Amino acid sequence: MATFFYSIEEYNEAINYYSRTRELIKEDTKFNEVRYSYICYKEGKTYEKLGLIENTYYSLGESIKYIDYINDNKDKGYIYHCFATACIKLKKKEADKYIKLAYEYQKEDPMVLALAKGKNGESYFYVGDKDKAIKEIKEGIKLFPVENKKSYVKFLNKCIRTLYSNEQYDDAYEITDEALNLAIDTDDIVLIEEAYYLKGMILQKKGSYLQAEMYMNLSLDSLFKFANKEKRYERYLDMAEMYYKLGEVKDSLKYFTLAMKLNKN
Repeated sequence: MATFFYSIEEYNEAINYYSRTRELIKEDTKFNEVRYSYICYKEGKTYEKLGLIENTYYSLGESIKYIDYINDNKDKGYIYHCFATACIKLKKKEADKYIKLAYEYQKEDPMVLALAKGKNGESYFYVGDKDKAIKEIKEGIKLFPVENKKSYVKFLNKCIRTLYSNEQYDDAYEITDEALNLAIDTDDIVLIEEAYYLKGMILQKKGSYLQAEMYMNLSLDSLFKFANKEKRYERYLDMAEMYYKLGEVKDSLKYFTLAMKLNKN
């Protein structure tokens, strides 16, 4: 039940089941250390989704107490790394210790290590350490195996979003051409649309509105091939705002009106 609720993003419900399961394992006369460690890890991941970092830290700390009973080194790496990011966000002194432990278990898999560095970047931005955040993200991009093209584009787009949301527009823009060119190579319409969209949004922030208009329109054309109403609604608002900044009042009103119609439905 916990896994089901987690999969549909009903995280509060998932927490109820993970917490109860954890208590049942503790009450069992044959205490299973491996099962307990995994359940605490999953509970911690769920708290992380809710943004409850103190709870994340506590649950993962419980997991780490019994981590030596786990035989799978990759799983150990995931648990250590998740705990490390909670430490970063809470400014705990032991953050570096657990980052090193995580890397020790992840170093054989460059994709896992790259993803970990990307998440470190998000965590350092969370506490306002911009330099460390950008350094981790750039190191992650260098490490990611480029032959896995679709996964690499997804990772690049995620890094661009992280940099964009933290107002690092120049660093984000440096990645957009590679992300877009590789996305087109994959022939995956979802990846292509996202790459167009991100480039358009960054160009707006850099004041290049005419270029931004081109990429945003390309993004919108792609979006109509797969998106639901909610996605289209959000994009209409983006387009309306862009045309407002361009001084194109008629186009701005057109997209606001389309968004209002979808919202009404």
